[in-house]
Amino acid sequence: MPTESALSSMQQAIRGNICIVCYRRPQGSETLGPDVPRSCEGECTIFLNLGTLKEIADASSPGPGNWQRAMRELICRTCEQTPQPGDDCPANAARTCPLSRYAARVVQVLEHVQP
Repeated sequence: MPTESALSSMQQAIRGNICIVCYRRPQGSETLGPDVPRSCEGECTIFLNLGTLKEIADASSPGPGNWQRAMRELICRTCEQTPQPGDDCPANAARTCPLSRYAARVVQVLEHVQP
């Protein structure tokens, strides 16, 4: 579990890099600074899994498929945001899940956040 300081740093990094382009962001929130929480964060698969995503970003060795495999195993298979988690997740297939849509960028952002 990340410390309060580390969690805050990760949240700000995501808000400053992902939230500003997210298709689910609340209207007008792209103008908010990274220190201002968005109303959608409580349901966002990215924010709900920040600690695990940071672990994946820090542990992933370079190479195709490593972080994707870890994300599927550690997050998608047990996701509570969809009635059908795992490989057959309709939100993943339709790309309506923020994590499925922005995962590569999220991992890249979190790699640069200091613990």
